[in-house]
Amino acid sequence: MFDFSVRGKLLSLREVFVLLLLGLPLLVTASAIEAADWVEGLPSLKVLALVPLVMWAYLARSPVSGRVGHPLAFLIGLIVAFILGSLTISGSGGLGGLAGKLGSWFGAIGSSGGDRGTGMTGVFLIAVTLWMGHASVWLAYRKPLALLAALPGLGVLLVSLTFLPTDFYWYFFMYLLASAPGIAYRYKARWSVRGQRVPIAGTLVAAVALMGIALVPAWRTPPPAGVVIPLATQFEEPWYSFQEDWSDLFRGVPDRKDWPFFSPPHDLPFTGPINPDDQTLFVVKSTEPHRWRMRVYDTYTGSGWEGEGPVEEVVNAEGTPLPQYVDDLQTRTDVEISVRMYSKSSTLISVGEPLSASIESNVEISPQPSFKLYMEGPQLSYLPPELMEHRDGLTSTLRAGGEIESSASLGVLGFEVSRRVYPDADTAEQGANVPEPPYMEIKRDSLANDEQQPVSSLPTALLGQRLLVPPRQYSTVGSISTAGADTLRRTGEDYPASITDRYLQLPHDFPETVKGLARELTQDEDNPYDMAEAIRRYLLSLTYSLNVEIPPPGQDWVEHFLLVHRKGYCQNYASAMITMLRSLGIPARLAVGFAPGVWDQSREVWEVQARHYHAWPEVYFPDYGWIEFEPTPADVQPSLEYMGFRPQGDLVTTSPIPDACIDIILAGEICEDMEASADNLEDIFEDLVPPEDDPSDLAGSDGGGGNILASPWLYVIVGLVLALVVPVGTVSYIRRGLLHLGYPTYTYALMCFMGRLAGVGLRSQDTPWEYSSRLGQAFPEHAETITHITRSFVNTRYGPFKGGPTDETEGLNLSWPGLRSALLRHALQRLVPRRSADGG
Repeated sequence: MFDFSVRGKLLSLREVFVLLLLGLPLLVTASAIEAADWVEGLPSLKVLALVPLVMWAYLARSPVSGRVGHPLAFLIGLIVAFILGSLTISGSGGLGGLAGKLGSWFGAIGSSGGDRGTGMTGVFLIAVTLWMGHASVWLAYRKPLALLAALPGLGVLLVSLTFLPTDFYWYFFMYLLASAPGIAYRYKARWSVRGQRVPIAGTLVAAVALMGIALVPAWRTPPPAGVVIPLATQFEEPWYSFQEDWSDLFRGVPDRKDWPFFSPPHDLPFTGPINPDDQTLFVVKSTEPHRWRMRVYDTYTGSGWEGEGPVEEVVNAEGTPLPQYVDDLQTRTDVEISVRMYSKSSTLISVGEPLSASIESNVEISPQPSFKLYMEGPQLSYLPPELMEHRDGLTSTLRAGGEIESSASLGVLGFEVSRRVYPDADTAEQGANVPEPPYMEIKRDSLANDEQQPVSSLPTALLGQRLLVPPRQYSTVGSISTAGADTLRRTGEDYPASITDRYLQLPHDFPETVKGLARELTQDEDNPYDMAEAIRRYLLSLTYSLNVEIPPPGQDWVEHFLLVHRKGYCQNYASAMITMLRSLGIPARLAVGFAPGVWDQSREVWEVQARHYHAWPEVYFPDYGWIEFEPTPADVQPSLEYMGFRPQGDLVTTSPIPDACIDIILAGEICEDMEASADNLEDIFEDLVPPEDDPSDLAGSDGGGGNILASPWLYVIVGLVLALVVPVGTVSYIRRGLLHLGYPTYTYALMCFMGRLAGVGLRSQDTPWEYSSRLGQAFPEHAETITHITRSFVNTRYGPFKGGPTDETEGLNLSWPGLRSALLRHALQRLVPRRSADGG
């Protein structure tokens, strides 16, 4: 690269200077890897990138061939990396300990269990750093292009940046800047402006200016919405699988990629929706659109949802069925989905009730519910019917006989005392309107047999055994109901105790105004399904808004949403429907996850973004299980249209309940106008019917309105233009460089190139006249022209003319085109197979 002429035992000052220029970009790459801090206790990679340059220089300037030099350098680097790693990497345990860890690492290939990879990563990073120095020096000594010497460090940097946040991307521009002095030094004899050579300082200024010009459009151009090249979709899935398998080997290494994170918390307060941006969180491969469920919630507190009691978890092995109760339910179907992650999460995704998962997971189990038996006054919260029937006697026993008698009395009914609570004004539950009266917390007797009082453990979420980080993909199987509306109207209200114990709970101070509104909306309905539909239709009339208003202290959030602010987001809609149904004795619960997302026809997947976050109610029907309902207006979550929900549009402009009735309900009275208003509900609301459009036709509804920058075809066209411009520009650059040496040199070089294509290549031992003789024998009709071109090249290159115009060089313009056509014609003929002489 730098045309070294010194081949002595010691490096010349010029060689040392060149090695320093080569080391500048390597320092940038080593700094980026150190800043990532993947492995604790690594030696200084910057020193490792610079010090071995001298050793590699001696190896590169020796007569050793590349076939021997590169494996030798790799072996040396691996030995040094292993020794340094055993001394410096934290927890390596010395040479023996590190060797054992590497053996375990190799033995774990193909398995997905266990945290590992730290020691192997440390050795790998040290070895790669040493290899960068060797490869850069080797290319500098052995190759004629300066740019090649910058490629090893650039390649390592680019690979590193793919595993790092965007904050590290400035290292790329620093690398370009650090490479500029070496490139400028190599080409200082060629670069000129109006005949004047450009100094290195000027080259650096030009490099910085070009970087800035290239950075501006790259910074302002939005990324494409889909795959840039359609052909890449054929390789996307196997490439993602390869990345996942490779990442399994390095689970012990901290992840520095700036992946987004979303996983529903165990407690879900009313704090507002997540950031509704277009960042892709995961993609789902499924034949049908569904709501992608992550977690369900049992207990409503007045200010949000929470899990009651300590969370129980059971380990579920890969592919093992989960504990379920759906086997006895009717009209169910299993749905299998495949999820590819582009965000961190601790919760797996399923459709409906999860049945199994392809990866090992923890199953979060809903704890055994407890009940409050109030010692004084009315019963303010749900109590199982068998307890409610004996409540008066139990409370009398409690007041008269104390804890022993109460335990004995409850034991007859299959319950046991958990604790006594005597709340007062100082210990009242947060957000309560009034202090709670004394109560006893009781649970079903865990020793009772299943025939007496069945107690089921219901899964609320599937959790990864550790934080799930991309690249990661898994599949789950879930169960959903296919029962229709007519079937659900006939189910009755014979709910199992395991359902009513959990899903009829309400806070002790749940507002009577909300209970009254629920009764008003459902007064003409005679079955739970139509009651749920009446409440759902009413909620569709309320205004959707992400700007929620915090209620005053002591006021219930659902009451504030329904009767005061009357604006909210999906969690408000779902919570309002659930609590109103519970107040009517209908079990319901909250489910949190995502709407279907955007259908990507090219990849046949659902692309789910942060803006598709969603919460919805699930209502229980005997013999059919949990049924999903949608009280949130569909036009605020357009991807719900895939599931058959039409936006309401202008059909709903006012509440079906007159505003005057709202004030009456808040006062706790019955509004006489409600009955007339309820009769008009069917006239105000239109039944939601499935759309006739194919999901692929609706993809644009969430995709940005046909933005031309998001079209893959635009990038295909740009790619084709670049594929044409880059080769033409390269040829033009080479031609200009050769013309700088003279037209005879250019013509001779082109003749040698086209001669190789025609089957007569220039051998390393050939002189110009020897090659001219062989080419003339192959094309005797053009032998005179070949001799003419060769003579002009020899006279220009080695004679006294030094590229000046002569009679011979001026005649090349007339003789060269004929030879060029003959060589091109013969090269094309070689591409066409010919029949043999015997016709075979």
